[in-house]
Amino acid sequence: MKVAPNDQRIIFVDFCPGGVVFNRLDIGWILQSICTLDRFASDEQWEMFESIREGDLLVMKRSQPSSRIMRLHAHGRVVGVDFSDKGDRVFLVNWTHEQDQIEVPSMDSDEMVNIRDIDVIEAAMPMAFWDWLRT
Repeated sequence: MKVAPNDQRIIFVDFCPGGVVFNRLDIGWILQSICTLDRFASDEQWEMFESIREGDLLVMKRSQPSSRIMRLHAHGRVVGVDFSDKGDRVFLVNWTHEQDQIEVPSMDSDEMVNIRDIDVIEAAMPMAFWDWLRT
C-alpha cells in the first residue's frame, strides 16, 4: 500500500491549471520525476504548496468542471526538494504512473493544491481509491 502508517495527510495536486488540457503538466512531471507549480490563484494556495515536505504522498488529479468528481492519474512520494533557475520550488517525486485512471469524489475543491487529512479522505473515498493507491 502506498499510504504509510504515519501519513497524516494526502496532497492532491491538479496538473491542468485552469482545467485547460493545453496547460497540462503531468507528462513533464512524470518524465522528470518532479512536481512544480509557478501559478497560484491566492496566497493560501502558495502556502499549501510551500508546506509540502519530503515524504509526503502526492496524488495527481484533474478536476472535472461542473462535476462532483475528480480524475486521478498518478501518485508518488516526495523524495527531495530543489529549486529551479528562477528560484521556484521543485519537488522531486517518485511517481507511480498509472495505466488506469480512476474517478473519485471531488472533496469539494477545485484548487491546484488540496491538502486533506487522512481521516477526511478515509470517510470520503471508496475502496477503489485505496486499491488504486496499492498499485
